[in-house]
Amino acid sequence: TRARPVEPPGPGAEAAPLTLRGQLRALSAEETAGRAAPWTADLLRTLHAGLDDRVAERVALLADQLRSPDPWQRVDAVRMSDRLIGGRRGSYAELVRLVG
Repeated sequence: TRARPVEPPGPGAEAAPLTLRGQLRALSAEETAGRAAPWTADLLRTLHAGLDDRVAERVALLADQLRSPDPWQRVDAVRMSDRLIGGRRGSYAELVRLVG
């Protein structure tokens, strides 16, 4: 199949970024726009990096995030749980139960 040529945006339309990096920035900006506290995801990633191989502490932190009433904290916890489970050995029964 042939790729269809990209049509320029109409008048008044915002042009989509052309690079992958630009597209990722646009997605990130779109995601953080709906959050009450967009900085919390970065803070939690930093905390997880600091905890490094202390899997039990990271599991406890993620379990608390997964129980949060804030849907964005739960989304961040699911993403970080994926990275933890895929990268470290440990007991993840509680995380698996909470994620579903």
